[in-house]
Amino acid sequence: MIRSFIYYTFACLFCLSCVSDRFKYSENPYDLDQSINVNDVDIDRYLSNSNQMNDMMNIPDMMNISDMMNISDMMNIPDMHTLVDMQVGIEIPTIDWIFIESGSFMMGPTKGTTANEYPEEFPLRLVTIQDSFWIGKTEVTVAQYKACVQSGVCTLPQNLQGCNWDQIDIDQHPINCVNWLQARTFAHWIGGELPTEAEWEYAGRSKGLDVIYPWGDEEPNCDRLNYDQPCFQSTTPVCALPQGNTQLGLCDMAGNVYEFMLDHYHPSYEQAPTNQEPWCDTLNCEITEDRFVSIRGGSWGNPYDHGVRVTHRNRSMALQPEYPNNGGFRVVKKFNF
Repeated sequence: MIRSFIYYTFACLFCLSCVSDRFKYSENPYDLDQSINVNDVDIDRYLSNSNQMNDMMNIPDMMNISDMMNISDMMNIPDMHTLVDMQVGIEIPTIDWIFIESGSFMMGPTKGTTANEYPEEFPLRLVTIQDSFWIGKTEVTVAQYKACVQSGVCTLPQNLQGCNWDQIDIDQHPINCVNWLQARTFAHWIGGELPTEAEWEYAGRSKGLDVIYPWGDEEPNCDRLNYDQPCFQSTTPVCALPQGNTQLGLCDMAGNVYEFMLDHYHPSYEQAPTNQEPWCDTLNCEITEDRFVSIRGGSWGNPYDHGVRVTHRNRSMALQPEYPNNGGFRVVKKFNF
């Protein structure tokens, strides 16, 4: 079976070269002319060529997707996105992705708080995540953001007190001191996007489980998350506190740095979408200097438990003169095959 899979892998590489002319730079509102749009690949042609090669080489039919993912992981075989990046010579950093299957859930807190305490988290509503997606296992790190800066696509973060940029031995800490636009630029560069609030909460609750915190209902402590200044007093390396992981393995969904959402901030869920689409007041979620966007997850500076609940919402200015040292982001990517 391993030999057959190796043959299949070489067949895929051959077919990928056949369709390489189909790849092109994507258009986006921020002129990210380095960004690759892998969705432009003619998948039908790719699969057709693969099947023809299978017939020529007498290889069994394609395995199901989950089997291929498991074998690819064991053999350290790069996925299609990585292969495309290799072909065009752009060094895009490795992102550890967690797969989130589509489904429905009741968005907002069903326990742990009330509408009188936190009206921004109400009213409860049934939300359908119609499209499966990938989400970064970790918050974007200093090292990953540094690669985008070196490519010429991303701009420098601020380097004020408490900022992680240009510091020694913290490449695996989350990048901070960036604004919403810089975060979205990075997301587009790796072929992804910032998560919507619906996607983030659905993933943070391990596909909509009825939990108060990402790990469950147990009270927060410094073994589970970096959320209170007496714990660590600054950022920590991503995934340093696995006791706080979600059931699906996402790290730091509570604490470390709060995370930018794609959505514009609204003071409640009145008239909010009931799907995973972003809730924005402008075309393509474009922002202005006075625009507030939603943030999630709390940070190392949160002194209270309520700020790290998985349903908790807060806001931040998308653009501001000094970017906070307790803010960062993670990315999502459409599930395409």
